[in-house]
Amino acid sequence: MTNLEALSHKCSFLFPSFYPDESILEFTLLEDGLKPGDEYSVECKRKIAILAIRIISNNVETSHSEGGVSNAVDLGKVKENVIRECALLGIDASLYVSVSTIEDGSDSW
Repeated sequence: MTNLEALSHKCSFLFPSFYPDESILEFTLLEDGLKPGDEYSVECKRKIAILAIRIISNNVETSHSEGGVSNAVDLGKVKENVIRECALLGIDASLYVSVSTIEDGSDSW
């Protein structure tokens, strides 16, 4: 599997029904110093996952119609997937999605 294929699969894993344009995937890989045609390796796992998160975080499409077939997106589920992936990678999910926090407001009384 190539880096390009791995990035495409990771995007689809995190955001089912989202199939980014191959040129976007290639650009994103090259911009981050990875060659799209190089063989995917475990050493690239974290970097590929972060790139996939960046790509899907920039997606604003909530529904898609093509050839008479409509597809709605459960953005809550996509957000959960991104938060879970970030937790696995040990990175701050709030860099990519809005994350609710509960604060102690007792000092405001």
